[in-house]
Amino acid sequence: MNISPVVFDFLSLLEQNNQREWFAKNRHLYEESLSIITSFADELIKKIAEFDNSIALESSKTSIFRIYRDIRFSPNKLPYKHFFGIYIAKGGKSSKYAGYYLHIQNNKSEIAGGLWCPEKEVLSKIREDIYYNPEEILSILNQKPIKKEFTETGSEYKLKNPPRGYPSDFEHIDLLKNKHFMLGKYFTNAEVLNKNFMNRLVELYRFLYPYNKYLNSVIEYENE
Repeated sequence: MNISPVVFDFLSLLEQNNQREWFAKNRHLYEESLSIITSFADELIKKIAEFDNSIALESSKTSIFRIYRDIRFSPNKLPYKHFFGIYIAKGGKSSKYAGYYLHIQNNKSEIAGGLWCPEKEVLSKIREDIYYNPEEILSILNQKPIKKEFTETGSEYKLKNPPRGYPSDFEHIDLLKNKHFMLGKYFTNAEVLNKNFMNRLVELYRFLYPYNKYLNSVIEYENE
């Protein structure tokens, strides 16, 4: 299963014509693109489930975000997103668990793994675990495939000062300053359209599995 060029054609047109009238007249382009994304997501989930069975019950239905924007409280009144977002995690796209994200956007596609904006209690528990047991997460972050393929996502949101209760001279204080725990990688349109993109994604998500497993173990412990 491959991503078709028609997906980027639609997203490019939508970015230039983000209006309800245009969308209604060209809804067939959206539905064609969504069908491609849906099939791709279902196959991707099956392949990820081969090494991470925590997402085995998920599907495209539970994982694909709506393209419609919630503009009720936003100064940005554009009605549609310019991308397709897929979050594959235990419990679906609104889950609190760490998972596998795929973002398909014209010239701005990316993948990521981990947690974006975890709940306050979960974030506190992750910081505590890192402080008392830094070796576990460091052993994952220092793996060659992780260091080679991924960069930290959301680093611009780091705390300027150490979180309350932690000494500033802690060796790994930079990790504790994170508000998000995600690793990401960007892709060109050509890379997304490559016939081997699915296999490449599965390879990269397999590298991210230990990171997600670690974060989810902290979440599970928090829920006990």
